[in-house]
Amino acid sequence: MNSKNIKNDIRIRYDQLTNMIRTAEAKLRKLPEGTVRIKSYKDKVYYFKADRSGNSFGERIPPDKVQQAGQLAQSMYLKRIVSSARKERTAIENFIKRYPDSAPEDIYPTLSPHRRALIDPVYLPDDEYVSRWLDVPYEPKGFLETDPFFITSNRERVRSKSEQMIAERLKSAGIPYRYECPVNINSRTFYPDFTILKLSDRQVIYLEHFGMMDDPDYANNAIRKINAYSSGGMIVGKNLFMTFETSRNPLDIRTLDNLIESIFM
Repeated sequence: MNSKNIKNDIRIRYDQLTNMIRTAEAKLRKLPEGTVRIKSYKDKVYYFKADRSGNSFGERIPPDKVQQAGQLAQSMYLKRIVSSARKERTAIENFIKRYPDSAPEDIYPTLSPHRRALIDPVYLPDDEYVSRWLDVPYEPKGFLETDPFFITSNRERVRSKSEQMIAERLKSAGIPYRYECPVNINSRTFYPDFTILKLSDRQVIYLEHFGMMDDPDYANNAIRKINAYSSGGMIVGKNLFMTFETSRNPLDIRTLDNLIESIFM
C-alpha cells in the first residue's frame, strides 16, 4: 500500500468515527441516565438500576419495566462507543500531524531523466510501472481463419462482441490489461481472456468471459477450466473473476461496471 492509499484510508476511518460519535451521541440524548447491573439466580435474571447509596446493585427494576433496563444497557454501550471512537480519532489526528509530507515513492519522480537512467528504483511511479508491465512480450493464443473478427480501439483482435465491449470498458476506466496472455498451470498452458493489473495494490488478477453457457459442451469446458484455474492457485472472488452470458441473456454491462468499480480499480 502506498502513501496516498494510507492517507486516504485513514481519512475514511476518521470520517467513520466522526459519524459513529455523532450517531451515538444523538441516541444518548434520548436515553435515561444511570447504570444497569445484572444478576442471575436459579435460571432467573434480575436487573438493578445503580444508585449512589453504595448499594452494590442498586434499586431493582420490576419485570414489567424491563424496557428501562434495556435503555440503561443501551446507554452504557453507546457511552463506551463514544469513548472508544474519540480515543481512536485522537490517535488518528496525532498520526496525521506526524505523518511526513513526502513519501519514499515520491523521490524517484523528482530526479532528472539522466539520473533516473542510472538508478534501479525501489518503487516505480504508477505510469512507469504500467508501461513496463504492458511492454512485457508474450505470445497470445492466436486465431483460426474461421474465428470471428473483432478489433478493439487498442488494435487488438478479440473473439466476440462481448470481449470487445469488456476491452473497451477496461480501457475507458484506465485499467491496464493483456488479452489472452498465457499462464502455466500444472504443466498446461491456459489463456485467460483478460490479465488485469490492479494498480491500487499492483496485483495481477484474471477475468474470464464465458459467452456460450447455454451450449452444454461449452459449459462443461468452462467448468473444467475454472477447476484447473483453482488448482493453480486462482481463487474466485480474490484474483479470478468471471462474467457469463447465453444467447437469451447477453452480457449485462452493469455487472462488468460493478466489477471494474469495486474490484479492478
